[in-house]
Amino acid sequence: MLDEMGASAELCAQRLPALRVLRLAHNRLKFIPAGVAGLAALRDLDLSSNLIAHAQGEEPLRGTPLLETLSLADNQLLGLPADVCSLRCLTSLELQANRLPSLPAEVSELAALRTLH
Repeated sequence: MLDEMGASAELCAQRLPALRVLRLAHNRLKFIPAGVAGLAALRDLDLSSNLIAHAQGEEPLRGTPLLETLSLADNQLLGLPADVCSLRCLTSLELQANRLPSLPAEVSELAALRTLH
């Protein structure tokens, strides 16, 4: 829905303003859908088991300040999207089974982070 229909961040914000959980695992997505950036109430985002190699755009998660759980596990990530390190409410980050050579030092600034896979 968020990619194939061309949903923008603004459109998602208008149509899904209270969405808290979004599960998009196993959908063969190649990037984080642009519409995710418009989901300000989002707390749990599962993008695992897709084909995501890199973020499309600078900050695909910029509009999700309340995000607590993010799964990007089992993708093809070569680098962590820069805005992940600005998610101050993030308590769980799943990155296993990717192509990440290392994590950026800024991950240590995620004070709420309790689980890192």
